[in-house]
Amino acid sequence: MIVPLISAALSLLGSLVTLCLELVAWAVTAWFQRGIARRAAAIDAAAPAAAVAAPQRHRWRRPLLITGIATLVLTAALVVAGLCCGERILAWGIDRWSRRTGIAVAYDHAQCNVFAGTARLTGLRVRSPDGASDAYDLRLAEVEVDVAVLALLGGRLELDQARVAGVHGTLRADSDPRRAQTPPVRSSREVNIERFTLTDAQVDVTLLRDGRTLSGPLVVEKLQAEPLRRQWVLFDVLFRSQARGSLWCAPFTIASAPSDQGRVTTWTARGVPVDLLAAFVGGPCAWLRAGTVDVDVVDRWSLAQPRMIHMDYRIAGHGLELVSGTEVGGLSGRMVTALSAYLAVKQGELDLAFALDLDRDRFHHALSLDAAGLWDAIAPALAERIAAKVGCDPAEVRAAGRTIKAVAAEALERWRKR
Repeated sequence: MIVPLISAALSLLGSLVTLCLELVAWAVTAWFQRGIARRAAAIDAAAPAAAVAAPQRHRWRRPLLITGIATLVLTAALVVAGLCCGERILAWGIDRWSRRTGIAVAYDHAQCNVFAGTARLTGLRVRSPDGASDAYDLRLAEVEVDVAVLALLGGRLELDQARVAGVHGTLRADSDPRRAQTPPVRSSREVNIERFTLTDAQVDVTLLRDGRTLSGPLVVEKLQAEPLRRQWVLFDVLFRSQARGSLWCAPFTIASAPSDQGRVTTWTARGVPVDLLAAFVGGPCAWLRAGTVDVDVVDRWSLAQPRMIHMDYRIAGHGLELVSGTEVGGLSGRMVTALSAYLAVKQGELDLAFALDLDRDRFHHALSLDAAGLWDAIAPALAERIAAKVGCDPAEVRAAGRTIKAVAAEALERWRKR
């Protein structure tokens, strides 16, 4: 249950950091493309005149000579620009990107070697546009990127590695469907980072959800993803990374490793307050009034079925208390009454295990677990398992959840077609 919530916070922080990395890399890209375009235009303009003046038997010599000279000039220009003008080029690119997106960017110091494809920023500050529903004000102590220059010359933006250290600030994530949402900054450019490392992140998070306001700290001691891709950022953080930290002072870890013909990822979280579950997962979690939850999840996917992810959940609740069954009513009310009686006997302890199979494509272009539709998959499975635990009919619960599931599926499909 809590793993998706942890993942949502991590993915949101990861998307903001990726945004900063793209900003730095975009500045380098802009300089390369601008310089190459100018020199290509000059070569194209000079080539026809040279071809007319050259004797017929020497037509191959002039283009070869021009190409050689142009290559030498371009190489020399890149070296000079990289050594002397890198910081100015980077500042120009950042300013242009900031004006285009409305995201305020400032920094204390910058180093940029265009020829080598490296950039380093210290004291970076990133603030969301005014009026954004998802608002952030972050300070990044240090950002380093290493651009794959050959890929850049081919029109692809790829980073060999990116490192972000010392992230502090505030983040307000408004995921309440009743509130107007600010469209995310979209780009057709694919950004791939071969190795992404985030260390020492401490962000004060405020979550707005279904009329609830929840505030607490998100701490990421270290997160390393190989790779981290713009269009698959949530998937890469959840299933292809190593991470440790805490959410609302509840420690969590993500560990991923290759296996025979596939990959295995484990998620763990300890002592997570139930009000987070009630706000995000919904369903039976909305019945919880007090207590904490421990969770262990093992995710597996294989090359034989690369689109399907098999997830085994094991959840342990401690000191759980529920709302009154009369407050809920209907089938849910009967389940609450039965579960309350069960918890009274077990002294608030609850141990559950269930499995899910998810389509990996849910995570394509998704920056949150709402967009990926994970809540809608977890809540019904959890409700059925609780029903079986307390003696209710899982088939009745399954039938009651079909209507809600269909509505959620239609909403997800509309989001994907936007």
